[in-house]
Amino acid sequence: RALLRTAVTLDLRIPAPTRALACATAAYVRKMPTKMLVAAVAGAACATCAAAMCEVSVGGISVRVSRKGASAFRLNILPPGTEPFANPMVDPELCEAHPDTQGIGKKRCEVASEHGKLIVCSAGVVTVVDAAGRTLTKSEPISLAGKLVLSSSGGKLYGRGAAPQDAKELTATSVTPKVYNRATYTPYYYSTDGYGALGAVKVDRWTGPEMNLTYATDGAKVTWDYGQAAFQLHFMPAASLDEGTKAYYELIGRPAMPPRYTFGFGASRWGWESR
Repeated sequence: RALLRTAVTLDLRIPAPTRALACATAAYVRKMPTKMLVAAVAGAACATCAAAMCEVSVGGISVRVSRKGASAFRLNILPPGTEPFANPMVDPELCEAHPDTQGIGKKRCEVASEHGKLIVCSAGVVTVVDAAGRTLTKSEPISLAGKLVLSSSGGKLYGRGAAPQDAKELTATSVTPKVYNRATYTPYYYSTDGYGALGAVKVDRWTGPEMNLTYATDGAKVTWDYGQAAFQLHFMPAASLDEGTKAYYELIGRPAMPPRYTFGFGASRWGWESR
């Protein structure tokens, strides 16, 4: 622990794999105090891993690609005047992963893993490929219009069923992420084209229950509308909904089991008259 504390304080150039191992080890050594230490060391590790990111410029828009964990590719679209941001939906302990292969240059970025590839060319075309080399989706050129348009082969989008009115409808043609009393929609879907996608935009101030981001499909294409904000999209190649869900949980963290007492008696004023 003393060595880790010294390394963080002095910013010693410990190799990224060693830092990552130190993070995992420290978590078992101490509890709450370690979380702060882990966050500091993980931050240093992520800073080191940032070198694994690849960037191209498309008409003044900075487009950055990298790997997040073992099964997700991250695409950052940064219009002029915007900056990268940390996605609060992604597991904060999940560091940038070194890609298996990476093409770095002004004309093309390619990040790969055992699950597939994420490719971006200088023309602003984004391509997601699975492990067998099959193209899962390909975008129209990125532009200042504030929309990312992805190809689709009639894929169904699983991302509904979060409110009383659509509790039995798991697929959707459009979703606006929102959180309110009786519904919660996330900016995520699994497409039967063979991949999952989780989007986010940087918002300085929330003005309501809805996120300033939508996605919609007409069967031939899927359109993410993010306006002029910094946009982040995680792609997770997955051959089935089951595999897609596993990849999604690897990215955001597995759901926590509530404490036992929460499964006991509960009562609400709604529906109760006198007793």
